[in-house]
Amino acid sequence: MRQCGLGQPFIDLCGVSLELIRDNGAVSEAVACQLAAGVRDQLGADVGMAVTDVSVAHPDKPDGLFFVGVDDGKRVQAFAHRFNGRGAWRAEWVSHIALNRL
Repeated sequence: MRQCGLGQPFIDLCGVSLELIRDNGAVSEAVACQLAAGVRDQLGADVGMAVTDVSVAHPDKPDGLFFVGVDDGKRVQAFAHRFNGRGAWRAEWVSHIALNRL
């Protein structure tokens, strides 16, 4: 699994609009959808998947909120989830949730 934090690579490599991030926040349904579409396009894959994650306290988002974005070439959609907890197994748990959306 590859991870990409919010910043220029996130915007450049995956085609996420800076305006979309400003308007919706990095952890949002809209950003998860655009990120998944960008992953699919950039990799030439049949399916693109992305996860946006609040891993630190954020004043506008509940702790543990994340979105799973999926682009299967027919439609792009995102699903909201919430994870309460910390630890090394968090990324694995989030990955399982994301893969179950396929």
